[in-house]
Formats: sequence, C-alpha cells, structure tokens
Amino acid sequence: MSDPAAVVMAPARGRSRGRGGSRREFPGGFRLVIGVAVVLVCYAEIAAWFREHDQHFAAGGVIELLIATPLLVEKDLGFAGAALLLLVAGFAIADATCGDGTARFVVRNSLRVIPLALIATVLTWAAYGSSRRWAHAELLFAAVIMLLFAWLTFRMFRREPWIAVAVQITLCSVATAVIPHVAGAAASPFGASATFGLAVVLGQTCWLVHAGHVPLWAGALLGVACWMTFVWGDRTGFGHDAGDANPLTLAYATVLMAAAVQVRAEIATGRIMSWLTSRSYPLLLTGPGVGVLVLSWLPAAVPADIRAVMAICVAGLLSDALYRAWDLPAQRLAGWVMDVLVDRVDHVPGVEDTTRLR
Repeated sequence: MSDPAAVVMAPARGRSRGRGGSRREFPGGFRLVIGVAVVLVCYAEIAAWFREHDQHFAAGGVIELLIATPLLVEKDLGFAGAALLLLVAGFAIADATCGDGTARFVVRNSLRVIPLALIATVLTWAAYGSSRRWAHAELLFAAVIMLLFAWLTFRMFRREPWIAVAVQITLCSVATAVIPHVAGAAASPFGASATFGLAVVLGQTCWLVHAGHVPLWAGALLGVACWMTFVWGDRTGFGHDAGDANPLTLAYATVLMAAAVQVRAEIATGRIMSWLTSRSYPLLLTGPGVGVLVLSWLPAAVPADIRAVMAICVAGLLSDALYRAWDLPAQRLAGWVMDVLVDRVDHVPGVEDTTRLR
C-alpha cells in the first residue's frame, strides 16, 4: 500500500536544525529505519499489484515464505512500511515541534513536501484510478490529522510533552468508541484515521523516552496503552478485517523503532541505504505510483521478475531526478530562508529549548 502519509517524516539527511542555527543529530539507527520503510512500502505496492492480477514473481514467494508467514503478517507486508513511516513521523514531529518555531516548521516542510505531493497526487490518480486499494486513504488522513493535532498539543504542553501524548491517546480512544455509534459506516474513514493515527502517537512515545522527558517504565506504559487502543480500534472494524496482522505488524515496527533510536553511534548503512534515505521524500511520494504505471504498461509476455526490476529501476530514476531537480534545491532554499528570516520571527523570550537529544 502506498503511503503518502510519510511525507512528513524526518529530514532526508537524518538531521534536524534547532533554534538559533544549531543542529541536533537524530539517533544513529534513525536513517536505517527510514531506508527499511522505503523498501517495504515500494515492495508492498509491487507485490500487491502482482497478487491482484493473479501473477507471481520470485521475490514475493520467498518473502512470503520466510517473513510474512512466520510472523503472521500480511503476505505483501502491506502495513509494515506504513507503520514504520508513521512511527518515524511521530518521532520527527515531536522533535521538530518542541525544538523548532512555528515559522521554521512551516517553511521547512512546505518548500519540500507540497510540490512533490502535488506531483504524487497526479501520479497516484493515473496509476490507481478507482482501484479499491487506493480507497484506503485513511492512512493519509491519519497522518495529516494526527500530525496536525500532535503539533498543536505539543505546542500547548511544551514543558510537559508527555501530557500531549496522553491527550492524543485519550481522544483517539474516545473517537474509536463513539464514531461507530454516532455515524455508523459513513464515519469509517474517520475511525480508521483515529486508529492508524495511534502509530504516530507511538512514535512520539519513543521520542519522549529517547529525549529523556519520561523514564523507560513510563514510556512503556504509554506505549502499551497506545497499542491496546489500536487493537481495540482494529477489532472494531477499522482495520479492514486483517485479523491479527495489523496489531502484530505495529508491535514489530515499534520494537524495531525503539531499538533503532537507542543506537547513539552512526550506523554504516552503505551507499544503497544512504541513497534511499536521502531520496526518501520523492521515492515515497512518487515511487509506488510510477512502479504501478510501469507494471500496467508492460505487456504480459514479459516475465514477471523482469517487469518488477524494470518498475523499480524506472521509479528509482524518476525519484533521483526529482531529488536533484527539486528536493535538494528546496532543502537549500529552506535552510537559507530559515537562517535569514525565520529565526527573527520564531524567537520566544523565556522559552527554554528542552529537546536536546542525548
């Protein structure tokens, strides 16, 4: 499943610029998580396309046998990449909101994300049309709604950010319980957004522990409460009858995320992973749609494995072109605007930056 919700994750170079021009390093395993999530999202889209067209390719069978079946998750690992990206988004939004001013946050994200998001919208419409897979747009709603709400609550409870997490868990649980009885099936997308948005809250919980705002035991309690609320929403019917796959996938993703953010040293990820993380925005926004378009255009006489490789290559080339043509210049422009203009607007006397990462 493509995940346009991931557009608000961490900066591609794995760093966040703090107030006054200082730079704060993200955890050593953070970039690795982003790279793994990108691979999972792109694989899930290709695997889902082959499965829906009753076709088989070698990599799909191997991954289903060795990973999906033993872990009791979806055959195409559909929610795995999305879960990781929502966790990353929650971690990054908490760090950015508590460490950056309002104007800085808006400038950095709007200059990079909005133009690419418009391109991705056109590609997605062309690739999926009225496909039932694109009907699962609640992942997009979950990210937009929960990230906006996270930004508001973290600004309100900046000195005690754990309260912001507790408030979000409470409101998501209330929405999950009330929405089905108030509006029935018509409100399913909103209930699903509240359910899947809890993955964003789990990412914020990981940040709370990592940044030292709460002890490990308190973070574990918040995480368990968040995950149980997700299970409740999934059982209510907002998980699209995936059985235990969604809760298990979110649990695996949370464990991976929690372990990755504890790595303080920089991980040597290699050139391929560095390429993936640096181009994560264009890859996630345009890669799946381009891959599906290529698979749709290629004749069925071409072997499935060759079509999969060609789809990956074309998506990678286009993403690299978008990175060089827009994403990289936009990063530089955003940095210049923030350094020259935004710091004058965002300075709030008497507010101490308590988000320095360990």
